[in-house]
Amino acid sequence: IDIRGTGGAGTGGLNTGVLLSEGTSATVANGDLTVAGTGGTGGSATSTQNRGAVLEKATLRSTGAGDITIDGTGNGLGHKHLGVAVGASTIQATGTGSIDISGTGSTTGSTMNHGLTVSSSTIQTAGGSIDLTGTGGGTQRKNDGIEIDGGSSIRVTAGAGSLTIAGTAGNGDSDNVGTAINAATLSTVNGDLGVSGTGNGTKDRNRGVFGTKVTATTTGSGSLTIAGTGSTASTGKSNEGITLVSSSTRTTGTGNLTITGHGGRGNGGNHGINFNATTATSANGTTSLTGIGHANATGTANVGIAIQKSSRVEGATLNMAGTGGGGASKNYGFFMVGGTARATGGSLTLIGQARSNTTGTANLGVWIENKVTLSATGAFGITGTGGGGTAYNHGVFMNKGITAAGASVSGTAGSGSKSKATIGNYFA
Repeated sequence: IDIRGTGGAGTGGLNTGVLLSEGTSATVANGDLTVAGTGGTGGSATSTQNRGAVLEKATLRSTGAGDITIDGTGNGLGHKHLGVAVGASTIQATGTGSIDISGTGSTTGSTMNHGLTVSSSTIQTAGGSIDLTGTGGGTQRKNDGIEIDGGSSIRVTAGAGSLTIAGTAGNGDSDNVGTAINAATLSTVNGDLGVSGTGNGTKDRNRGVFGTKVTATTTGSGSLTIAGTGSTASTGKSNEGITLVSSSTRTTGTGNLTITGHGGRGNGGNHGINFNATTATSANGTTSLTGIGHANATGTANVGIAIQKSSRVEGATLNMAGTGGGGASKNYGFFMVGGTARATGGSLTLIGQARSNTTGTANLGVWIENKVTLSATGAFGITGTGGGGTAYNHGVFMNKGITAAGASVSGTAGSGSKSKATIGNYFA
């Protein structure tokens, strides 16, 4: 089955390439199912929804070896010219087939020209791979590469099929996120699960990956990888590489968990990795967190890794390495307030480094406080290096509310007066 279309040139917008509306159902067995749409060019700077391909309460299904492919490109000026929109729909391969969806938002639009959106929908295979790719368009705000929400479920239920989600935000000023996921479930068994995103934009909150109430799980030998890069063109705030809020990322089998975030440029709060009330665990594999603040960031609190609000990080082996960004003050390499970090079957290595090009005060390598529990069954080391600046650029700060039995703690003072290798009443 091959469904293709190009939208018209109506002046009011709504020139959709392919629309599969409520009640539409298409099924293949061993042949492929393809949907390809291009939004029309009609409309003005205030028009909306020249979308490429749209599924609204529709069903696409492959029952044999056939693959399902959806491709869409939005077009036109104005708003909401999405590449592909999947709403309250089911896309399912019950045989050996795979699912590939890619969307590109209108490059000439202004706001909300997302590449791919998935809302209140199910995308599922029985062993074939799932690949979701989105590239945002637009020139102003909220042009996400991929946006998944509304309790959507994206799953490979058996076998070695992988799940890959890769989003690149459009250009603009603020809130252009590479991959944004809210209240969704992602899972594989023996296949790898990967989520990546690149933010773009000149001002604020142009994050690489932003997740709220996300559950991402591999249950067999599959590994889980999350990689995000905040906007490198920004001059504003909160252009984080990865931010996860009230979310769970875990491998319950033998797979590893790897999370890597690169903070964007900007004037403060441009973290590499930012966890709030989030769980990141690997039952039998290695959990690795690497967070890097941008060297040319400015302002304060450009943190490599920030773990807050009772987050929990665990792995059989646990490695955490954070490098703070540039700026004036409080650009920590590693920052943890409350929560737990445990190596349940081996070593725990924690490294934090502030940059030497910071210019103010309190650019610490490692800052840990407020009822944090750290533990390991094997070797356990905490290493911090203070940054540049005028004063108080300590290597490691820890207070008495911390439990870290058996830890070997080593610090190197940064530049400036009153900078210490280690400091805090933990060391009293």
